[in-house]
Amino acid sequence: MILNKRDLVSDEEYEAGIEVLDDLNPLAPREVAEYGRIGVERLLDIDLFEPKLRDDVVPDWIGGDGDNEHDHGHSPHEHAHDHAHSDIVSVSIVEERPLHWEPFVAFLQGLVDSYGDDLFRVKAIVQIDAVELPVIIQGVQAVFSPPSHTDVWPGGKRQTRLVVIGRRLSKEDILAAFETSLDRPAATFDPRWGAV
Repeated sequence: MILNKRDLVSDEEYEAGIEVLDDLNPLAPREVAEYGRIGVERLLDIDLFEPKLRDDVVPDWIGGDGDNEHDHGHSPHEHAHDHAHSDIVSVSIVEERPLHWEPFVAFLQGLVDSYGDDLFRVKAIVQIDAVELPVIIQGVQAVFSPPSHTDVWPGGKRQTRLVVIGRRLSKEDILAAFETSLDRPAATFDPRWGAV
């Protein structure tokens, strides 16, 4: 997020704006610009959109090292925000347990099916069972980029970190669906069946 014209608001107005942004997406990197001055590399840096290209940008892309100020009092596997400022909701989830790929993909498809055009953004670094490297997931509405990976875990922590942003999202439904995906067994391949 680029915050421009900082010089035109008081400290109290600025802090109120930061609270709104924290509610929308507590994990988003921020840049403050004055008089529209910001380095072109911060605007056009492809690493903001393709974190797989450089491992050092992954923590900023997903939101720091996982020890941010918003992790307060939630169970170890979930963290969510919603707010009264508008109908835009951000749900952030942190999960320590490895995920099974098929149930996780079904969870993502459920988001698309449930929210359609109201699903603005999904991004995640995912710990998939039997996969050593972090898997990167990115989606806008129903369009998801092919999964990719990075060579390092942000902050050295093997955990899934997921952010879902959209209009009129149900935090409770998303958390329940994610929890259900954790409880579903992974599909297994038996060559006698000829399919997974």
